[in-house]
Amino acid sequence: MPIYVTLFKSTAEGTKGLKETQQYMEEAKKEIAEAGGKVINAYALLGRYDFIYITEFPDQKSALKVLFKTAMKGRVSPENLVAIPLEEFLQAVKEA
Repeated sequence: MPIYVTLFKSTAEGTKGLKETQQYMEEAKKEIAEAGGKVINAYALLGRYDFIYITEFPDQKSALKVLFKTAMKGRVSPENLVAIPLEEFLQAVKEA
């Protein structure tokens, strides 16, 4: 399954609701699972971004649905990246 790295910045609304972060993360895990995905790991960050999720989804459409659903709640602003396993990347470079 493709791996996605999603970086989140809290919005003003999200910062006001920071004490509910655990509840929001449980909701996110549930929505990810319902879309056929899985949370590999999640971290709170100090710096430019506030949170990072590393997830797997069956396909890009599933990942985007959850990402859009999360963004529309207004608590965070996400940036999504596709993670390519290093071995696959190196093989593609070799074949280029």
